Parts: sequence; C-alpha cells; structure tokens
Amino acid sequence: MANEILIEGNNANQLLEMLDEPSFKNEIISGKPIVFKIGNAQILAQFEENDNSAVIDLVHIDGGGEGVLLAFINLAKSYCRTNNIHKTYWYIHARNCANPNQKLQRILELKNFKKRFIQGRGDVFFKEEIIS
Repeated sequence: MANEILIEGNNANQLLEMLDEPSFKNEIISGKPIVFKIGNAQILAQFEENDNSAVIDLVHIDGGGEGVLLAFINLAKSYCRTNNIHKTYWYIHARNCANPNQKLQRILELKNFKKRFIQGRGDVFFKEEIIS
C-alpha cells in the first residue's frame, strides 16, 4: 500500500505481532521513555498498562503531518482490543512547545482531546477513552 505509514519500518500488523513477544512488549510498554519513528515523525513517548487500562504519554513529536497521529491512535486501539484493555488515558504534550503545531492542536480538539493541566505532566491534551 503506497500510503501506509510505517513504524520503525514495520506496518501496524507487523508491530502488533512483535508486541506478542513478551521481551519486546516489556521493553516498549515499560513506563520508561522511548524514541521511535512513525512516518516522517520522531516521537518521544511512554507507555504503561495498569489493570485493564493503557496510559499513552506522547511527550514530544517532531515532524509528521501525513496522518501519523491518526495512524498511531488506530494502532493503539488495535493493540488494546487484542489485549483486552478496555480504557486508554492519552496525554499529548502539544500545548507549550517552543514552536506549537496549530494543525496538530486542531486535530486533537476535533478528536475530542481536552486541554488540561495534569499534576506531574503539566499542560496537555487529555483524553480518556473506552475501547470497545
């Protein structure tokens, strides 16, 4: 598919298969910061699982613009459905950047992310979402 957005050179299905491997999953979903490439964007993020919920903290995004965020949201939802995770907590740090991306902020608002101050995280776009 010509318009497919790759994550570290893998398509979404390949990455979901890789996350079935416990050592890979434990490295990625550890609550520790990781940097990865999706499309033409570099992302600094942290991922955690708690009970039946996932915490997705996108700390910094450089580049993008070709639908990276929507591709990532769809990947996260697929992962959650596959792993019986019923709720996600999204924290996207896109409010106080040195050079804020207005288009990204509009997309987040259209996707029902809310501007919030979260203790320990600061000003973020936040969304709590039930996964069905």
